[in-house]
Amino acid sequence: VWDWDLQTGIETYSQRFRDLYGYAEHEFGDRHEAIDQQTHPDDLPQMLRDRQAHFDGHTPRYANEHRVRCRDGSWKWILSRGLVIRRDADGRPLRMIGTHTDITARKQAEALRQARDRAEAGERAKTEWLSRISHELRTPLNAVLGFAQLLDASAEYGERQRAWVRQILTSGQHLLGLVDDVLDLSTAQSGNIGLVWA
Repeated sequence: VWDWDLQTGIETYSQRFRDLYGYAEHEFGDRHEAIDQQTHPDDLPQMLRDRQAHFDGHTPRYANEHRVRCRDGSWKWILSRGLVIRRDADGRPLRMIGTHTDITARKQAEALRQARDRAEAGERAKTEWLSRISHELRTPLNAVLGFAQLLDASAEYGERQRAWVRQILTSGQHLLGLVDDVLDLSTAQSGNIGLVWA
């Protein structure tokens, strides 16, 4: 819990608040700048905007998620919530109270989930791409093999030409097998491989 007197600039922190960041009572100042200075520089601008929006009466309460540096140098994600409980006659905030809640575990779980989703999306894209490439290669390759088989069956060619045609057939079938292997590998990696019982 924190209690901020905006007139004096003094902010009072509960011992649980100090414990959250690893500070003893004498190690943490009582100026509101003390905690602001521990806020991650990437998160500070949005935190200040959200707080100012509440000061200006644009939001019914202040809430912001940001990182705070602990005494040991590590960062904790916290949910900071607050409410102006006293204003002067002109509406300027005089006193604000609030809490900090440790949400580090939730943020880490979100990051892991996002990384997993990105990895799965990448795998799906790779599988679709390999499937498309496989199809694009297999179609003309089947045509080449089909015409090579027709040539091989023709009686108009001598042994030398027939050896060439057989080389086309052998190489084409090898290439077709490689295309199928790539597609099978992609299917196996995606977890969609099927089993054929002999």
